[in-house]
Amino acid sequence: MPIIFISGALKGLGWMLARTYARAGWVVFGGVLYPDEVKPIPGVTYIKHDQGTLTDSLEVMAHLKNEYGVEKLDVVIANAGVLISEASFRDAEPEAMDITWRINVRGPLLLFQAAHPLLHKDSKFVVISSSRGRLGQHHYEGQALYAQSKAAVTFMAAKLHYEEPDLITLAIHPGLLKTEMGDKATRFHGPDDPAHSTEDVAPKILKLIEGAKKDTISGQLVDYEGNVLSW
Repeated sequence: MPIIFISGALKGLGWMLARTYARAGWVVFGGVLYPDEVKPIPGVTYIKHDQGTLTDSLEVMAHLKNEYGVEKLDVVIANAGVLISEASFRDAEPEAMDITWRINVRGPLLLFQAAHPLLHKDSKFVVISSSRGRLGQHHYEGQALYAQSKAAVTFMAAKLHYEEPDLITLAIHPGLLKTEMGDKATRFHGPDDPAHSTEDVAPKILKLIEGAKKDTISGQLVDYEGNVLSW
């Protein structure tokens, strides 16, 4: 059976992706910050993982190999992320910038580096990004640090496409979701762009990832419907 690791699987989109993949017959490992708080899903193994640290991703990958006999990973989804500041760049707090960058940008990079020995030809490394990081978007004031971090992680996915010829990479914009983080973004969306449930979006993301090829959408920023977004 194919094997996947998903960071940020405690709640929201990460939790729903874990459930969706488990129901599709995958072996699912979910990285969670607080294992005691997770709502268990049959077929999902949870491992404590803080994407913001320098060492947790390495320790998790070693644990997968040594404790569960994992020799390869077919998909890795860097889903964990934070939106902790509503400020514009003018008022952005240095501490908020440090936390945002550590989790949203450095975290996915360290997860990729740690997982790399377990990735094989045609494995897929996916980052959950956002259209808020698009350079060509209609810009709004606020949430500057979050938008900056998503631009950076989208670039990472694009660069990895060229650096890793055997790896398929994607940056996925999941759209406005009915989640804790999604609620913070509603002011940037009008009535024509309603929030979607993670239960509706997660199966589409699974289908999108399964169909991704090196010569089609690898290295691109795409929405959950598979549409390539300019950025």
